[in-house]
Amino acid sequence: MIIGSGNIVHNLRRIDWEDVNAPTEDWARVFDETAKDLLLTSRHDALVAYQQLEFASAAVPTNDHYLPLLYTIGLQQPGETVQFLFEGFQYANISMRCIRIR
Repeated sequence: MIIGSGNIVHNLRRIDWEDVNAPTEDWARVFDETAKDLLLTSRHDALVAYQQLEFASAAVPTNDHYLPLLYTIGLQQPGETVQFLFEGFQYANISMRCIRIR
C-alpha cells in the first residue's frame, strides 16, 4: 500500500484562520475540480505540468504539499482507477481531497 499525503490546493497566505468551514474560494474550487478531472481521466502529464493550469499560482504557491500527488499517481498501473475517499475544503482554500488508486 502506498499513501500520498498532502493537499492539492494549499495556500497558507490566503487561509481564513478564523473559520475551518469558511466558504471555498472560487479559484481554489476550480483548480481542485480541474485536478479531479485530470485524475479521473489519467492525464498525468497535465498534473505534472500543473503550473500551466488555471489558478495554479494561487492554488500551489509552493509544491511541497502538491508533490505527494505526483509520486502517488506515478505508481498508477494501466487499468487501475481513481476513487475519491473524501472531497472537501477547510479554511476557504485547503483541499482535503483523498484518493485511492485500485
